[in-house]
Amino acid sequence: MPLLHPDLFVPHLVSLLGAVDGLRTLDAGCGRGRNTLFLARLGAVVTGVDHAPEMVAACRRSATAEGLKVCCVAGVAETLPFASNCFDLALCTSVLESMGAPAAAAAAAELHRVVRPGGHLLVVTAALEGSEAGAGGAPPYQARLTSRKQLARWFGGWRTAELLHLRLVEPASAAVSAQWALIARRAAG
Repeated sequence: MPLLHPDLFVPHLVSLLGAVDGLRTLDAGCGRGRNTLFLARLGAVVTGVDHAPEMVAACRRSATAEGLKVCCVAGVAETLPFASNCFDLALCTSVLESMGAPAAAAAAAELHRVVRPGGHLLVVTAALEGSEAGAGGAPPYQARLTSRKQLARWFGGWRTAELLHLRLVEPASAAVSAQWALIARRAAG
C-alpha cells in the first residue's frame, strides 16, 4: 500500500506547534487518512471522522498496514460524536467547501466545542477571494467558496496564528483557484 502524504499545511502546523507526541487530535473529514496517519506517525493520538463509510474503512486499512493505532469513525463535522473540550488539536482540511453555508457554520461551531481552551485548529478551505468569478456551482466539483468575512464570523473565538491566502497554480477545479489556511488557537477560558 503506498504511503499517503499529508495535506501541505499539516507539516507546517506541526512545525509551529513543535512536538505533537501525545496530543489528542481530531481529523474532521479524514478521508483515506493522509493527515490522520501523518500525525499518528509523529505520536499524536488521532481520531479521524468522515461521513463516508468507505473512507473510514480505507483509513482503518491504511493504519493497520502501517501498524499505527488510530481511531476512525463515521460521522459528520456538523454534529461531531465527541465530548466537549476533548481534543488538543483539530484539523478540517478541504471539507467546508463541500457543505452549504449553514452546515459549514455548524461544523465550525462543533470544532470550537470539541477543542479544549488553549487547543489548536487548522482549517483549509476554498477561498472566495482569488477564485474565478461566478465559481461555486460548475460540475464536476461544486465548491462553496468561503470569504474572509465568513472565516472571521465562524472562527472569531480563536486567536489567529496564521491566515494564509494561496493562489493555486494547478487547481483541481476551474471554480477554485485559491485557498484559505487558518491556523488558530482557542482562547483559554
